[in-house]
Amino acid sequence: MWNKLVATAKRNLSQFLLFVIAIVPLTTLSYFLLYDNYQYRHLEEEQKNEQMAKVLAQNVDSFIAGIKATLNSIAGLDVIQERDRAEIEKAFASLAVAQHDVSLFWMTDANGDVIAKWPDNAPDKSAAGKDFFSAAMRGATFVSDDLTGEITNKEIVLVAVPYTDNRGKILGVLGASIPLEKLQQKLDLRIGATGYPILVSKSGKFLVHPQLNEIRKKVGADDPVWRALRSGASGTINVVAPFDGQRKLFSYVPLHEADWVVVVVQPLSEFNAKLYNLFARYGVVIVVVLVVVLWAARQLVLARHREEEARILQAEKLAVVGQLAAGMAHEIRNPLTSIKGFVQMMASREDGKAPPEYLEMILMEIESIQSVVDETLVLAKPHPANFVPVNLGEVIQEVCSLMKSQALFHNIRLVCSFSLDIPPVNANRNQLKQVFINLIKNSIDAMPEAGGEISLTLKQRGQKLQIAVSDTGSGIPPELVAKLGSPFVTTKENGTGLGLMVTFRIIQNHGGTIKVDSAPGQGATFVITLPIVKPESRF
Repeated sequence: MWNKLVATAKRNLSQFLLFVIAIVPLTTLSYFLLYDNYQYRHLEEEQKNEQMAKVLAQNVDSFIAGIKATLNSIAGLDVIQERDRAEIEKAFASLAVAQHDVSLFWMTDANGDVIAKWPDNAPDKSAAGKDFFSAAMRGATFVSDDLTGEITNKEIVLVAVPYTDNRGKILGVLGASIPLEKLQQKLDLRIGATGYPILVSKSGKFLVHPQLNEIRKKVGADDPVWRALRSGASGTINVVAPFDGQRKLFSYVPLHEADWVVVVVQPLSEFNAKLYNLFARYGVVIVVVLVVVLWAARQLVLARHREEEARILQAEKLAVVGQLAAGMAHEIRNPLTSIKGFVQMMASREDGKAPPEYLEMILMEIESIQSVVDETLVLAKPHPANFVPVNLGEVIQEVCSLMKSQALFHNIRLVCSFSLDIPPVNANRNQLKQVFINLIKNSIDAMPEAGGEISLTLKQRGQKLQIAVSDTGSGIPPELVAKLGSPFVTTKENGTGLGLMVTFRIIQNHGGTIKVDSAPGQGATFVITLPIVKPESRF
């Protein structure tokens, strides 16, 4: 009996030791693997939130800069100097059409008395003694914190700039009132499941928050969290929120155009919930699997993570490109506003003559637009294309006629070989023209100063049309060929890769493909294949 008990005890001890030998290393290894994974994902989450905060800050900065530029652009106009209320209000009405986010344009004299405003649907209120008026009269461009508009009776922020005479003497102040709800629209971005962006001034006032009234009652300007956010730097802090007691990630970026800070807030519990599920799943695996199975599972998980991270990275690049395009669109809107204002000023003149300085300003603004418009129209907000049967030979004929003079200017011979007697493709004509123009421009840029040759050939291959664009330029490095069509992949010193990204996207939307054949110093060939319209679908 005793021996049986001893044998049972030894067997149980052996099993226990085997269990310990198998489990302890796996548990220790898994702990460190999970801890590293936690740290990596936590850092990744911070970087993603910081990037979103930067994008939102750029959006708000662009908006405020546009308002400032609008006010400065009209400060020197004759109608402002003459102080004709009716004419000034006409000019303000024209500005309001383009700057629809502004609820009130106004102008005062040096004493703070209102000279003109638009809309003029309430009594004038003196600006004398106001901070924004005093700052502008000292020569500064002023952007206020939240105020209650004395004319609009809305919560607003003010942008005020001085205007001067020809000798530089400040004559008064031009200003624009922006409702806080318009700032909220500039921060309209989904952040996780429960996260949100806010806008806070460096003086400690909340301008934008999902619960604006409640937060103003609960949090004061001296709270340590908001002191850190208003420090002037950018970054991420992991602290307990003073208004609800939850631990959250606060990613913050200060603005350049105003003393404000954009903050992206995400509850840490939302991030930790994903990790807790991961811990529980791995805890079960540690108990029931062997080292080899755990190692294989780990490799599979890492492989899947790498694939998912690649997809997320690509999606984030495209998101940045979209915000970039929207920001550039803001830059285009400012000169358009000035052009429209000058044209309306000229149209309202009794003598019908256009002052030279007006025309000079219009030309300068048009040149500013031309430098950015080519690559932003498609990126800013793509619209559904209207596909119809298109003769590809006619499209190439138009593009060759359009680009031949530009090629000759760079000592390049443009050779086009095509036939008009080919089946049509189902396409958007203007988008296909943009594709071939982009490729020809890229080939021109790749040519040496001595010039060269660019050839376009169009052939039918079965049920598809094949277009080849070849050049004798410097070629494309092999490591970049596979990446072409991605944002920011380019061989140009000052290029962005957005033109080729648009080109690849257009061809993909048309059900076609693009292949690239190139070697350094031997030129490049882009081969585009598009399906022809089936005979039964042409009628």
